Amino acid sequence: APDGKSVVLSDYFAGYELRLPASTARIDEIWSQKPQAIDIGKRKVGEAIAYSPDGSVLFATSEGKAGSIYRINRKQK
Repeated sequence: APDGKSVVLSDYFAGYELRLPASTARIDEIWSQKPQAIDIGKRKVGEAIAYSPDGSVLFATSEGKAGSIYRINRKQK
């Protein structure tokens, strides 16, 4: 994420976010957190996911030629 406190991942079917605990600034601690599922809607076969520059939106896509780009508005935390 742009703020350096979370990471978003995608597999073929869903999105997941890991957040850095407030008690640490060590980014490697993020990998010991439980991933939180993100509803990114129905995609044919998930391929990629990314944050917008300000972190308020996620963009996801499916594989294949001319795949759609899905916009997922985020709740501000």
